[in-house]
Amino acid sequence: MTGTATTPATTAKLNTPTGGSSISFEADKWLKLVLPDAEQPCKLHGIVLIANWPSKEAFTAPYENFLPRLKSCFDAQDLEVIDEDEIPAAYFYPPGTLHITIATFIPFHEPIVPNKEEYTSACVDIMKKAFAREDWPRKSFQVELDSVQIGSRAGIFLWKNEDGMVAKMRQIVQEEYNASFEKNSNVLNDRKLIVPGIIHSTFLRFGRVPVTDGMVVQERFKEAVKGLAESFGKMEVHCTRLVIERSPYMHIPFNDQHVLTSFES
Repeated sequence: MTGTATTPATTAKLNTPTGGSSISFEADKWLKLVLPDAEQPCKLHGIVLIANWPSKEAFTAPYENFLPRLKSCFDAQDLEVIDEDEIPAAYFYPPGTLHITIATFIPFHEPIVPNKEEYTSACVDIMKKAFAREDWPRKSFQVELDSVQIGSRAGIFLWKNEDGMVAKMRQIVQEEYNASFEKNSNVLNDRKLIVPGIIHSTFLRFGRVPVTDGMVVQERFKEAVKGLAESFGKMEVHCTRLVIERSPYMHIPFNDQHVLTSFES
C-alpha cells in the first residue's frame, strides 16, 4: 500500500522525563506490565531504535556498584513490594534493561497500527537503508556521563557524545524515514518519527507515589551520585538495534522475536 504524504514527516517530541529534578513524584501506570506474569491489556507492539543493548559490563558494572547507594535515597518502605501484583514505589531497572534511545517509531503504549506487519516491515526497511548508507557511523562511539537526575516521573542518566555520532545517526534515520513517508505515508500510518532531544538512559520509575519526602530524596541523591561519572568513565557503544517492545521499557529478551535488525561495529 502506498500513499502521498500530505504533511512532512517532521520530528515529533517524545514524552521523555526531561523536566529536571523534582521533589514530587508520579506513579507510572504502565510499570506493572514489566512483571513476568503481568496480564497485558493488549498485545504491546512498540518499535524503537536503541543503542547499547544488551549493555556491556563497562555500563552495567558501575550501575550495579552504585545501585545500593541509589536505593538508599528512598526509605525502606518505598523499596518494598506491598501486594504480590505490584512492584516497589521506587523501581530501579535491572542492569540488562538499560539502553540509550535513538528514535521511536511507535511507543509501546500507543494503539497498535492496523497494518502491523506491513508497518513493521516498513520500519525494518528504513533502518536497513540507514545502516547501508556510507555516512552511517561505522565505528563504535563514546558516551560519558554528563549528569544524573531524579525527576517527577523517572530517574535518568544524561550522556554527552562528543564525536556527534548519536546526532548523526538520528539525522540519517530521520532522512530515511522522511523519504519512506513521502512514498508510503499510509503504510507508516501517517505517523511522525519520535526523536528525543537528549541522550539518556532511564534507571528509575515509580510504581506508586513514594512516601519518602521529595526534598529528602534529592538531598540523599546528591550524596549518592558522588563519583558516579568517574566510575562510568568513557564508554564505547558498539551496537544499534531496531526492536519490538512487547513489554514496557525494554524489559524484553534479546532474541529474534524482539530484535528486528541490528548494526554492530
